Amino acid sequence: METLFVSNAYLSYLFNSLLRCFVFFLLTILSAQSLAQEYEEVDKKILENLIALDFKKNKSLLGKVEPGERRSCYETLTALLYNAGNNKKEDSINYKKLQSFVSSDHNPERSIVDAYYNLFYNRRNGNLANYIDSAYQDASDANNNLLKKLSILAGLRFYNRENVQNKEITRRYIKKYEDVAINNIDSTWISIHNYLLEGRSPESNRELLEAFGEINTLYLEKNKLNYSIGLRAQLLELIGLHNWIHNKQDRALTFLNSVSELPELPYLKEHKFNTYLDISRIKIQKGKIDEAKLAIAKAFDNLNESDRDKNLITFYKFKAHYFFKPQKKHDSAYFYLNKAFNLNREISYGTINAQIANLDKKLGVAAKDKEILLQRNNLLEEQALKKRNQNIAIALGGSLILLTIIGSLTYRNAKRRQRIAEQEKELEIQKTTTILKEQEINTINAMVEGQEKERIRLAGDLHDNLGGTLAAVKMHIGNLQQNLHKTDKPQELLDKANELIEQAYKNVRAIAHERNSGVMAKEGLLPAIEKLADKVAVSGGLSIEVQGFGLEQRLSNHLEITIFRIVQELVTNVIKHAQATEVQISLTQHEYELNIVVEDNGKGFIVGKLEEKEGMGLGSIERRVEHLEGTMLVDSSLGKGTNIIIDIPI
Repeated sequence: METLFVSNAYLSYLFNSLLRCFVFFLLTILSAQSLAQEYEEVDKKILENLIALDFKKNKSLLGKVEPGERRSCYETLTALLYNAGNNKKEDSINYKKLQSFVSSDHNPERSIVDAYYNLFYNRRNGNLANYIDSAYQDASDANNNLLKKLSILAGLRFYNRENVQNKEITRRYIKKYEDVAINNIDSTWISIHNYLLEGRSPESNRELLEAFGEINTLYLEKNKLNYSIGLRAQLLELIGLHNWIHNKQDRALTFLNSVSELPELPYLKEHKFNTYLDISRIKIQKGKIDEAKLAIAKAFDNLNESDRDKNLITFYKFKAHYFFKPQKKHDSAYFYLNKAFNLNREISYGTINAQIANLDKKLGVAAKDKEILLQRNNLLEEQALKKRNQNIAIALGGSLILLTIIGSLTYRNAKRRQRIAEQEKELEIQKTTTILKEQEINTINAMVEGQEKERIRLAGDLHDNLGGTLAAVKMHIGNLQQNLHKTDKPQELLDKANELIEQAYKNVRAIAHERNSGVMAKEGLLPAIEKLADKVAVSGGLSIEVQGFGLEQRLSNHLEITIFRIVQELVTNVIKHAQATEVQISLTQHEYELNIVVEDNGKGFIVGKLEEKEGMGLGSIERRVEHLEGTMLVDSSLGKGTNIIIDIPI
């Protein structure tokens, strides 16, 4: 009986112990599930804030994420979107820190960070399209709609807002965003990118106003003062632009000024840049040039570093078309247009376009097409497996023979290409040497030709101005010698001879003064050209207007004389050949360049058919310009005058 009692007590103790273990195990599982749900909820809020451009809330949420790779991803992504390419030092440190974590090849958080980092700081990378595509694919494989939205927004920023614009791919991305859209933030992004894609229609403006109303309500809601300030800035910018397009200038300024009053935040710089340019455009239309200049300066201060090339091109074109052109400052407008052209020429998008085509091909495959393609591949694989065993022996024998033939042909072809390359290299060296010699000969010919023309001109001046005067002096002195004892008034003959000698002296001084053309005098290059214009206008009845900009400091005497001779030769061409009544000469000195523009309203000519025998000597002038390491552009057509533009480095 005692043994039975002990056994029952032991069984009861054992049962209670097992029950306590089971309860503890169950509570542990429930606690882990609760913690996992909490982490998942924090992740969701962080990504939602990034989509809404609400970075302030993420500061507290990031501390709730367990330290490790995922937290580093969220911290790096938050900093990237907040800085928007304007703080490379901070973003590079975060990005390098993330690289220390060993991750799988298809981690969706890492993929989205790679996409945005390269979007902001490695825009000319030929693989940028692949980074964006990989981010979307990894997010889709993880079934994470929030990461899909962020990857889609990266693609839309690249294809719809920046230099690389592709409407077909943009529409496809917008459709993908519509498939996962669930709230007003998503609707706002869709409205913004639809406007950027189609834009400038009453329908798109109404859609923007509706989106703005929703986002503005949230912006002003209690305890949500800074909610979606980034989205609000974009809507204000686009609505202001749309009102300006529809000639509602005052209403446009209301929205644009609201953008300019927003805080100085890195991710708002691109919107403030566009906004200040739009404000300047309206101020110019209203005739408020000083306020327009101030707005242009503020726009330059807000250049977005992530896409600086595109912003500079936009800035230069704006100054040319909307600031200098309305003021008829054509030389300054040409200067900034030329800078925009040269910068745009430096940017190559060949590799990026290849990636666009690759991405377009990938995004064009629908899910159903993928399934059909997979089934077809499986069927082909089964058929290939049946034939593979039959073809192994034939393939091995044929491969051996083929490899032998290919190896022999490859070796012979390589030797042949090597010989051809060596011959081409020798020909290229000879060609380069010949070109250099020809250029040297042309330069020498131009200098000799210029010197010869100068000698001929000087000889003519001596013959026409001094020769006649000296002949008259000789005649008076001879008359005085023959009639010295016969005349009653020898002093009168001496006075006349002395007067002629004084006139000859003045002629010599005039020729010497004209030799330097006033350039070596104190006045400088511009007064010398103005004197030339006055002299030609008086003697030939031709109206010449001379304008100078930025010529406060003198150039070297040799350079000023050479430039004067070039302008003098161009004016001579106009007098001899153009049959013009008006000539405009413009000289603009920039920091490192002198721009010369000579324009007439004469009969013009066909540039391609111009021959040296016609006596215009433009080839000689061009060689002089090349000797100064400058460039010369001739624009002319029959009946429409001639425009010659010369740029000389200083």
